[in-house]
Amino acid sequence: MSSFRFQKYGDIAAVRGFVKGDTVFLYKPEDIETVFRNEGTWPERISFKSIEYYQANVRKDIYDDLYSLVASNGKDWHKMRSIANPILNQIRSVEMYIPEIDCVSQDFIKRIRFLLDNKEEGMMPESFLNELNKWSLESVSFLGLDKRLGCLDNNLDSDSEVQKIIDAVHKSLEYMYKLEFELSLLQYINIKNRDEFVKHFDVIKNAFSKHIQEAKIRYENSSSESNKSMLQRFLSVNEKVANVLALDLLAAGVDTTGKSGGAILYFLASHKRAQNELRKELVTLLPNKDSPFTKETLANAKYLKASIKEGLRMGGIAAANFRTATKDMVVGGYQIPKGTLIHLCAYQNLFSEQQFPRPREFIPERWLRTNTSETSHKNTHPFVYLPFGFGARSCIGQRLATMELELLIARIIRNFELEWPHPPAKFTAKLFYEIVDPLRFKVKETPE
Repeated sequence: MSSFRFQKYGDIAAVRGFVKGDTVFLYKPEDIETVFRNEGTWPERISFKSIEYYQANVRKDIYDDLYSLVASNGKDWHKMRSIANPILNQIRSVEMYIPEIDCVSQDFIKRIRFLLDNKEEGMMPESFLNELNKWSLESVSFLGLDKRLGCLDNNLDSDSEVQKIIDAVHKSLEYMYKLEFELSLLQYINIKNRDEFVKHFDVIKNAFSKHIQEAKIRYENSSSESNKSMLQRFLSVNEKVANVLALDLLAAGVDTTGKSGGAILYFLASHKRAQNELRKELVTLLPNKDSPFTKETLANAKYLKASIKEGLRMGGIAAANFRTATKDMVVGGYQIPKGTLIHLCAYQNLFSEQQFPRPREFIPERWLRTNTSETSHKNTHPFVYLPFGFGARSCIGQRLATMELELLIARIIRNFELEWPHPPAKFTAKLFYEIVDPLRFKVKETPE
């Protein structure tokens, strides 16, 4: 629909709305920059009423006057962001987790080998995205709960706590989309969807609350004060903060990171030249398949970082950023009144020949500093590629998500050759921009 508007109306379009209010769609990078540069101290964006309802009405006893970063605006958002920033968004806070998250990635390699032993011709199962979600849940649970849940155990069944959490994340996102973007004129359908959302979100909340209580007891019985975990630092504020921020990490970090990892692997599998170039770098940095990752190793993995950036350009989950105008402004020669919803559309620019020469080609070299050709990202408008948003309201977990993806992709490409023996994958855009096809990679062990 966004592409249709761009083709029909050009760089700016407006839609009258009776549900979400009037909406403006911006496609020109200079106009997108204007909005971001004028968003003020407390930037506002479209709020998710489903989460607001859950926190303010259904579980007010837990949240009280604290609100999710995803669902809040103004002072409520600023209050939580001020607490979360020094814990989640500092480089030092992320680097301390490299060894542990690398262990999760290495366990995922073992999981792939187990799947290889149980599949013919090296093909991953149709449910491989679910395997990636297990990896992302295992990573984010260690970050947010200071505990591994055993998501990569080969003996997990469909009724395990882990699978119930993953299913609940998918279902809550499904019903959130219906509530936010497919509102029905029939009130009973909206109430049914709302109740389903609450039911599935409760599964996530109850699981995390239980593990936070267990962690709290562990900390009370421990005398160690060095290298406090993220959860310990959340709890040092208070238990409500710990519940809100840990739940934010899970709700925003499982499905999104799993899908992003799958997309990056797809582009590497279908572009063997780039995959081989990445493996060459990784063999140098990791002489053995199980050589340890350090912050120095990651810092030197230039082609790895470039591959992930290119994968997020072509297959990142965010096809747009969103803002609500906090004041009257003029953009592209048009008056946009305060309170207007603004879609800052990324997709068309990410595949624009003007911004990215040969835009449909997977070229990690675009992002290397040494690249001086026309494909260099230095020739691209700086407000085109924003996979984690911009400014004060950029994704609070972007450093964590990037580190998780770097370790995952590096371990997989160092250990396996990937192929995509299928027609090009199809993508769709609903709540996220994502691959529709099952991630049936053909996988072959690399030489030592």
